[in-house]
Amino acid sequence: MRSVFLSLLLVAAAFPSERWEEIRLAIPNLFVSGQGKSELQLVIQRRDGKWWPYVVGSARGFNRGDHYGFITKVEDDVLELVLAIERDPWSVTDGEEGLVRLRIELRHRGEICGGRYNGSGTFGSVVGIAQGTWRAAPALGAGHAGHPRLVVSEADRQGLAAKMADGWRKDLATLVKTSSPSDAAAWQAFNGWVSGDAQARAAAIQSVKSLSPEWYATSIAHGPAHSALPSCLAYDLAFDQADAELKSWFATQLPIILPYYDVGAWSSLYNNNDASNWSAMYRSGMGMCALLALDLPWTAPPAPIAPAIRDFAVASSTTLPVATVDAAGVVTGLALAGSYPPDQVPAGIPTSATAIPETAVLSAETAAKWKMPELAGVANLAKAAPGTFHQTCVLAAAIDHPGGLCRVDIRRDPRRPRLIGMRAGIDGVSLADGDVVRLAAGRHVVSVSGTRMPCGNWEGVPFGLRLVPLDQAAAEVELAKATVRFQRALAMHEGAIAAVAQAPDSNPVAERWLAVARQRVEAWSTQAIGAGGWPSEGQAYSQHSLRLVYPFARAYQHCRGLPMIWSGHLGAFLSRSAFTAVVDASHASAPAFGPGGGPTGLDSFARGFPFVSAEDRPQVALTFQQCLTLAKAGKFKDPHAIIDGIDGLSGLLLAVDGPGDVAPKPSIQRMQVDPQMKAVSFRDRFQDGDDAVFSAWLGVRAPSWSAEDNGDLRLTALGYDWLVRGSGWGNGSSGRKQPNGRLHQNLVQIPGWSADLKRQAELVAPEATALGGRFGMRIGMKPAQTSASSDDNGGSASASATTSQANGEWRRDVAVAFASGSTVTVAIADLVVGTPKETHWQLALDGSLKVAADGSTCTATASDGATLKISLLRPAGATFTTYQHTNTHEINYHGDHAQKKFTTTIVDAAGGDSYLAVLTVQRGPAPSVAADGENAWTVGNARLNFGPNGIRLESR
Repeated sequence: MRSVFLSLLLVAAAFPSERWEEIRLAIPNLFVSGQGKSELQLVIQRRDGKWWPYVVGSARGFNRGDHYGFITKVEDDVLELVLAIERDPWSVTDGEEGLVRLRIELRHRGEICGGRYNGSGTFGSVVGIAQGTWRAAPALGAGHAGHPRLVVSEADRQGLAAKMADGWRKDLATLVKTSSPSDAAAWQAFNGWVSGDAQARAAAIQSVKSLSPEWYATSIAHGPAHSALPSCLAYDLAFDQADAELKSWFATQLPIILPYYDVGAWSSLYNNNDASNWSAMYRSGMGMCALLALDLPWTAPPAPIAPAIRDFAVASSTTLPVATVDAAGVVTGLALAGSYPPDQVPAGIPTSATAIPETAVLSAETAAKWKMPELAGVANLAKAAPGTFHQTCVLAAAIDHPGGLCRVDIRRDPRRPRLIGMRAGIDGVSLADGDVVRLAAGRHVVSVSGTRMPCGNWEGVPFGLRLVPLDQAAAEVELAKATVRFQRALAMHEGAIAAVAQAPDSNPVAERWLAVARQRVEAWSTQAIGAGGWPSEGQAYSQHSLRLVYPFARAYQHCRGLPMIWSGHLGAFLSRSAFTAVVDASHASAPAFGPGGGPTGLDSFARGFPFVSAEDRPQVALTFQQCLTLAKAGKFKDPHAIIDGIDGLSGLLLAVDGPGDVAPKPSIQRMQVDPQMKAVSFRDRFQDGDDAVFSAWLGVRAPSWSAEDNGDLRLTALGYDWLVRGSGWGNGSSGRKQPNGRLHQNLVQIPGWSADLKRQAELVAPEATALGGRFGMRIGMKPAQTSASSDDNGGSASASATTSQANGEWRRDVAVAFASGSTVTVAIADLVVGTPKETHWQLALDGSLKVAADGSTCTATASDGATLKISLLRPAGATFTTYQHTNTHEINYHGDHAQKKFTTTIVDAAGGDSYLAVLTVQRGPAPSVAADGENAWTVGNARLNFGPNGIRLESR
């Protein structure tokens, strides 16, 4: 076999006891899909210098499955891996299940030899990125010896007890007020653990027991993960008070909950997109459950059985109802033979069954509505067997079959079956989906069974059986497919047994889902949060995600000794929040784009502070202390319903490692850039409520809750928000419904055109200058249809393109100065190319301002006399008009999709392909703006130059 050897970077081989390190490999060209060749990314870890046997990977260009497997052989400098390739759970035709075998040779630097996917050889370049050791992780024990371990260890207790009795932590008991029952349980368990109060820990355990039903989904909310994650912490901290019943519940339910959370409890609203808040929350809950399950005992399941054609003679007589079988093998008329606890399902042939009423059968109309017309006529267990969550439902009937070869096809929603442990049966013999059978002509008893998982009462659970007729050739094809599935299952079975032999303190089920959770949450952290901390889904959905992401990331790091995410995105969210927040003794404000808004909540600071870089910690600590002081006085309020209290889980994490341990100090930074989301902010100082902050957002979002606000601006100064959001975003927002998503914002509005970010989205040369800063934006534009949409399933508010191939471009250049005779001066130059020449230059001003337009100037006046003056220098002769606009916007999302109306004043100037404007904010007279030669103007103490290289504000 031909081999290609390529370099792979590794870290040093010496590792102290209980130290972890990991290596990330990118193996290109392994898969071939409709989008071309796709790369497989792998994460391989070592503990104490020995290879950890569990491996996880992804190949997002191939599908959105999470691939897992094992290191099956370590011999000198050679690793052999086997990896199960999973289907995309939400697009069943996108990619196939399979098996990857890899051989990696680790020489003085490390090299890859080659690999096979489903038996096909693949070779190509490999990139290996070695991630350094983080810190020693606590040893994983078993049972009581391993608790607590999630965010604290027993060795921490004495030190924390001393800290809780002194300094800022003494106030936590009075600060922790707003708590869900599960958050309260975590806080109670923590305090009981720190103080040694067994009674408090016992009370927390009782709360965990009472909350256990909430770990499953029966409502539309994201409640299960939000209940499970803090309950895991409570259980971990009060483990010594848990009785045998609760320990048994965890031992039996955690292995079921892990895959259940991976698919978002199979909710019809679940968004599997990596950047979705759904994925972040459920996978964080899954990850915390997996950490708790690490020391559960594991018993190897029975080995998979090699496939073979099963022969069935004519069954004996039965009293079961008789169902029909059409020419396509569809069985119609299955009856309900019973619902049982999973371990009490009767073996053999069912002896009786009750006919399912027509109202509990999936009609053709409903099946078409659910986009599953092929399932018309099957039973809907939601109606046929209501209230049977966690029960195994058995459907059965007699059939008269013409005989012949068939494939067993368990009929269900392929993406959301809402059932586990599904099996078919013929004449009392248990069969798997896809098995090939040969039936004698005559009467047979057929059945299908599955354990119902909790879901919303409105969610359908179609369930039935089909015996797909096959000829001999087709049967051999199906048998070959079954053999591939068997080989895959056998490889995973043998891999798990070998992994436990190598790491006896491990649990393959927990390890798999922990790795998947980390992979998914890391993907969310790097796609939904920019490298500079700007969130793709706005303050609303991003903070709702971070409330679980932060605790899981902290627990992962504490248990594994490795960071959940190697890049700084999680900390950058808080750094950006602190940089843009303006706080004084009476209020706080902050710019925001997309759903939600307002300053970052206290809970986010409390939960995520350890991820902030050392450089930014003093400023973040200062911002948190300022906001906390406001909250204590009842003044940390905002129209967006920001979180102004400390809940139990936040209090726990705050006590373990919070901003109070860092001396607060204003930053000296004046520019903040997010190169990923393409956003930039400038700030004049960190002093008081008069601070000025200017922000611009190009808005390169991942598919998620988004908004067509590309190129939008925000300006806060002298205690007022001057440039604000002009269109509502999020669920139920007005921005989703308006025909042009770019109306009413701080941008150039080109009627009938929308942003084309896939073609062009460039943040040009952001830089801090002596007076402030400057930057440019280049945004592709395209003709748009008149409809706009946005949803939680990966939609975008951007209007979709027509078939026209016309390409346009909007070029925006901005300069900001903080020392020009006004508090802040902003110069904006806009040019549109390749689009219709009839455009509108717009600004959205806060509705509380008094706005007066006078030709090419416009003045907005605040209640204390501070003003914003807008001077339109180009095009010549253009004049301003103003109008009031009220938008409906989703405010910070806490599970109820709350919305609020906001009123703005839109300043509009009709023009052509270019604009040049100057904005100044001040108390007292505005600085004069006067021409000073060609393409130059004076603005107070500054000089504005506009030329081929952009726009500049410099000292005169």
